[in-house]
Amino acid sequence: MMLGLRCIELAEFKLGNVSKPDASIRPVIGQWEVLYAMYLHNPEWYEQHRDALVVIWPPPEDYLGTRGMLLEVREIAEKRSLTKPLLAAHPEHIQRCFFIARKIFPRSPIAIDYMMDANEKWFDPHSVQRWTRGPNVWLFYEMLTRIHHRLNGWM
Repeated sequence: MMLGLRCIELAEFKLGNVSKPDASIRPVIGQWEVLYAMYLHNPEWYEQHRDALVVIWPPPEDYLGTRGMLLEVREIAEKRSLTKPLLAAHPEHIQRCFFIARKIFPRSPIAIDYMMDANEKWFDPHSVQRWTRGPNVWLFYEMLTRIHHRLNGWM
């Protein structure tokens, strides 16, 4: 539930950060699991802002990793003439997101992470992504993933 709260806080900042009343609201484009956490945290807020939320679902019976997500975001952003993505990710994940995004968005994306209080859990033991369920599994996965991405020129 904490993920939903943090994402809603960031989305409220982003959606509320429109300088002119007639300016178009830039959407929040996100992974299904993150937007679902936002819905679970506050269904009324989610429904109220539904037009500004773009959910990216993984392909059927497949997985969409960080790079795949960012490629999807780029495609959506190009169709909507959006040029400066705002990245939000788990504090342990934001660095890799930024490294990948700077290759996909050559105009240097803005990277923002959200830090949780020390007594809050950063990992979700119920996540569908098994490598995000705890710090040790995450660290092992992250090290292998970064090596893979560097060797492939993705970072």
